Amino acid sequence: MVTAVPYTLDLYARARSISGANFRPVPLLLVASTWYLAITSVLMVGSYFLERHFARGSSKKMTAGSRERRLRPSLSCGVTC
Repeated sequence: MVTAVPYTLDLYARARSISGANFRPVPLLLVASTWYLAITSVLMVGSYFLERHFARGSSKKMTAGSRERRLRPSLSCGVTC
């Protein structure tokens, strides 16, 4: 979505300049906001799949064996440690 920010400023400026020529700013601002919503929605979906692709292997799922190995040193230490 960071790449869409410079384009939104240009989109808003173009809508304002056209609305200054025909004196109807509200319909053009609605069109500009619709385009902005469409562009950012597409980029958010792309970002979701990109993050999902690069997040593979980063989640650690605890299995029963790894949970026991992790807790065993603390359980065997006792009071004298």
